[in-house]
Amino acid sequence: MQPATAYLGSVEIRNYGQGAAEELLLYLHASIRISKTKDSGGAIVTGVSTLHRDAQGLVRTLTTAAGFEAENTLYRPYGEETIDLYDLATAPETKGYIGERFDAP
Repeated sequence: MQPATAYLGSVEIRNYGQGAAEELLLYLHASIRISKTKDSGGAIVTGVSTLHRDAQGLVRTLTTAAGFEAENTLYRPYGEETIDLYDLATAPETKGYIGERFDAP
C-alpha cells in the first residue's frame, strides 16, 4: 500500500493507514502548525511550528517553537521551489504558493 495523505479541514494525516508511521498535523491558525508523531520507542512527540509568509502568502520559512529556522523555501521563476531543511526532525511543509498545497507529484 502506497502512503497517502488525508485532509480533514485543518487536519492533515500523512502516511494515513500506516500505523506508527502516521503523522498528524493540525493547523489551528494560518500561521501555527502542531505536529504529532511517534518516535522509535512508540512515544508520541508533539512539535509546534510557525509558518512565516511573504506579501503574496507564500510560506517562506518554518520555525520551531524555540525560534530556530527548520525550513526555508525559495521560489525560482515559474514557481519552481528550492527547499533547505535545517531540522530533519521537523516534517516538511506542504503548503507553498499562496499558502495552498501542491496537487501534483
